[in-house]
Amino acid sequence: MCSGSFAKCLGITLIPLSIVCLLCNILLFFPGGKPATNKDHITNEVWYFGGILGSGMLMIFPALVFLGLKNNDCCGCCGNESCGRRFAMLSSILFAAVGVVGAGYSVIVSAVAINHGPICKNNVGGNITWDNPFLGRPYRYLNDRKMDPVFSPPLHRQRHQFVIDFVKRNKPRKVVDLGCGECSLLQKLKFHREIELLVGVDIDGAKVKKKMHGLGPMSTDYLQPTYDQLRVELYQGSVTQKDGRLRGFDLVTGIELIEHLTLADLEHFSEVVFGYMNPVAVIISTPNSEFNPLFSGLTGFRHIDHKFEWTRAEFHSWALKVCLEYGYDVEFTGVGKAPPGQQERVGFCSQIGVFHRLGGRNCCNLLFDDDAEDVFSYKLLYSINYPSLRDNNILRRVLVCEVLYWAEKLKRRCTEEKTGETLFQTEGGAEECVSWSERYMEVEKQKTAACGAEINSSVEQCGRRLSEDQGGEKEELFRRNSQGQQESSCKPNRCVSVPLAVLWSSCPKISALSGSLTNLRRLLMDNPEVQLSQDSSAVLVQEQELEEESHDLEDSGYAEASQCSYSAEEERENWEASD
Repeated sequence: MCSGSFAKCLGITLIPLSIVCLLCNILLFFPGGKPATNKDHITNEVWYFGGILGSGMLMIFPALVFLGLKNNDCCGCCGNESCGRRFAMLSSILFAAVGVVGAGYSVIVSAVAINHGPICKNNVGGNITWDNPFLGRPYRYLNDRKMDPVFSPPLHRQRHQFVIDFVKRNKPRKVVDLGCGECSLLQKLKFHREIELLVGVDIDGAKVKKKMHGLGPMSTDYLQPTYDQLRVELYQGSVTQKDGRLRGFDLVTGIELIEHLTLADLEHFSEVVFGYMNPVAVIISTPNSEFNPLFSGLTGFRHIDHKFEWTRAEFHSWALKVCLEYGYDVEFTGVGKAPPGQQERVGFCSQIGVFHRLGGRNCCNLLFDDDAEDVFSYKLLYSINYPSLRDNNILRRVLVCEVLYWAEKLKRRCTEEKTGETLFQTEGGAEECVSWSERYMEVEKQKTAACGAEINSSVEQCGRRLSEDQGGEKEELFRRNSQGQQESSCKPNRCVSVPLAVLWSSCPKISALSGSLTNLRRLLMDNPEVQLSQDSSAVLVQEQELEEESHDLEDSGYAEASQCSYSAEEERENWEASD
């Protein structure tokens, strides 16, 4: 009874596992999520059906036998109960052996497949090929000694950092990365906002589409935009073809690119990049074949897709020829230093040539043809503009948020001083303490006709008068009484009037965004979110909405994001003081 229950439990466990193995083997026939159009796109081990046959079919039969073993009370031959149980036991052993064989077969096929490595899709000058990059190598997929772990930081990061350092020093405004692949370099360059146009080009559009959304703006770019402008564009196309949209750039990068081109395509590449695009600077990196002997077990090229790997002399020869033909000069360097004592002999692991156009940015290429601007051979895959304060709509939105926040803050401060004493500065500079309640009642008696009138009666709550060096102009914070338009009763709605001059002088961010008090007034006019006074000199904030608006500002998180550099205590004492 105990062995029967265990067998049933084992059968229940094996069935879902065998189904998973079946599905996994079937998915291998869909590389990249698409049906394989050619059997060469799939490794030979997939056709051995390790999951379908070994871990699938050969495992389902034992599982079904185990499920029925507990209920097997057959009397066997001639009603002999003992014979029936012996037969059930024998059948379970035989099917268990079948399951072991199937599992072993699946393990062996999987191990061989992992050791041989996958079939990879390669792009060479626009030609797509499928091959095994580990074929013909002394090492396999599992024991491949990659080059990056030899260096610290990894070699690809050193190459990217070289480009980033160049960008920091030279501050190019327009940058294009040829052979951008998964856009890893572009994702680092987008944070350097001296760049205004960032472009990537690759022949493999599917690879670009997988990573292109990582180049979009982050939430902080929308919440705190700056005056910097950035546009990102990604194209699908071959580096041997011309496209007028890529002319006149400040920097072109080709990181570990040219070794994937044939020598004939390399000639077209040189003509397109240096002759047609004619950028101010070009950074080209390529493997240094003199460094290869330092990698144990490496024979031939570092990658099966490489068409060549140059020595330092060969790379220098090609670079100097390009400079002579297209009017550039070049300096040679590299990344990935050799072990101590061997740097002079073998050089850098990746050799780099930095090309500078003779005459710099002010030089124009006389070889350009006016008709060449009409060539558009690349397919645009992705383009996006980052939010910038140079966009008037974004500037207005940010300014309105700042004004609303500070108007609410100043209104709340005056409301808190409602029952206390508010400090006013006279024209002579002396300070007099006036009870807010006494001042309010005095003005209230003089303005008894406020009910039913337009917003022309005001009660001074708290405020400030500008000093004489500001022209002697007096600005104050008012408490207004106004009749609601949809109310039938005569009960007024109180609101606080915050002068724009107070806002402009209280928060440096508002003054920086608007530039002047006149611009501030112009940007706020006709904005439905901001209610201005009749003469457009103050922002009106409803008093009864104080509690609700305060919660809204705190919940939105904007209050925390828009803090100015002043301390809270300094603001409380000095926001009324004139400059």
